Amino acid sequence: MGGLLPLLGMLAAAVLVCDCSPQQIRPCESDKINFLSFFPCTDSEPQRSLQKCDVFLYPAAQLAVKHINQHPRMLKYQGFNNTLNLIPTGTRGDVHFTTFFHAQHVGPELPLIHGIIGPDDSVIAERTAYISGNYFQTHMISYGARDPSLSDSERYPLFYRSLPSGLFLDAGIVALLKMFGWKRIAVLASVEERFYTKTGEQLVQMTLEQHQDLRVEFYGNIGDNLHFVFKEILAVDLRIIIGLFSQEVARRLLCEANRFNSSLTDSSHVWLLLDYYNPVWWRLSEEERGRLHLSQGNCTNQEVADILESVLFLDSFNYNIASNEHDPSNLSLQDFHEQLLNWTVTTHPSLGNSSNLTAYLLHSHASAAYDAVWALALAWNETTPKLIFE
Repeated sequence: MGGLLPLLGMLAAAVLVCDCSPQQIRPCESDKINFLSFFPCTDSEPQRSLQKCDVFLYPAAQLAVKHINQHPRMLKYQGFNNTLNLIPTGTRGDVHFTTFFHAQHVGPELPLIHGIIGPDDSVIAERTAYISGNYFQTHMISYGARDPSLSDSERYPLFYRSLPSGLFLDAGIVALLKMFGWKRIAVLASVEERFYTKTGEQLVQMTLEQHQDLRVEFYGNIGDNLHFVFKEILAVDLRIIIGLFSQEVARRLLCEANRFNSSLTDSSHVWLLLDYYNPVWWRLSEEERGRLHLSQGNCTNQEVADILESVLFLDSFNYNIASNEHDPSNLSLQDFHEQLLNWTVTTHPSLGNSSNLTAYLLHSHASAAYDAVWALALAWNETTPKLIFE
C-alpha cells in the first residue's frame, strides 16, 4: 500500500467540504460513510464460491466494518455519529461501478460513495482507479490487485493497495532461487490474465539483472504449445519451473507434463506455483473429470496428489501481525483468524463450519481486505473533523 499518511493528505486536499456542489461528496450531511466494495463470488452458490473464490474476503471486510462501527473513537465527532457502510457490487464489479457512478451524477437514487474497496482483479482495478481518481476524486484501496502498473501515481492518483505488488513476489522468487542455488529455470505464463505475463517478464528481467550466471527461459504464451515447451525444457535441461497461471490451468498443465514425460513431475524437477485460495483446487469429482478431455488435465486425483510432491507454493501475506498500542483494531493474527472464522460461519452458514473452512485461510488475503477497510476508514476519521469544523 502507498501508506496511510499520503492517503490522509490527499483525502484532506480533495474537494470534500460542506459547501460543495450537490454532485460532490458531503460527509457532514449524512450519518453514513459509504464504501463501494468489489468482492468476487458474493452472488455465487456456496460450493462454487469455495472452489473459485477467496471466500474470506467479503466476511473480513464486514468484520472490519463491525469493529470500526463499535470503536468509540472511529467516525464519531462533536454532534456527529457516523457509521460505516459497505455496498457490494457483486462479481461483475466493472459493470456495477459504471452504473453506480452514473447514478451519482444523475439523481439521488443511490447513496453517495465516499471510497472504494477492491477489487482483486488488476484489469478491473485499472479501469476503476483511473476513472475514480481522475474524474470523481474518490479514493480506492485494493486488497488483491497486484499488477505493478497500478503503482503509477500519475495515472492512478488516488489508488492504494494493502498488499504488495507483483514485484514484491518476484523479489521473493529471486531470493528463493539464490538461496537454493538453482540456476536452470523456466518461467511459464498464461495469457488468461495480463498480470501473469507481465509478472513473468519482470521476473526474468529481475533474475538476470541480479544473477547473470543463471539460465532463464521465458514462455509467455503457453496456450496450446505445451508439448513444444516441455520438449524444450527437457532439451536444455531446465530443472526449476515457475508457473504463473490460475488453478484451473495448473491442474491441466501438471497433468499434461506428467503424461508427456513423467520426469518433468518427479524429484528431478521443482515446480513453483502461485498461491491458490482453494486448498484442494486439484481435486475433482468423478462427474467433473468425466467432462474433461485428456488434454484438459484428466488425471486422477491421486495422480495429481503425487505430482504435488514436487511443487512449492509462493505467497505474500501479513504473517507477523501483533497487537500494539498503535493498532486501533488491537488484534493479533491469531485473534483475527479466530474472529474471522466465527464471523464467517455466523454470517455465511451455507459455506460450512469452522473446521471445514480453516484450511481455506492458508492462502487467503482476508487480512489485506480487513486492512483496506480500516485504512480508508482511518483516513476519513482523521480528515472529516477538519473538513467540518475548520
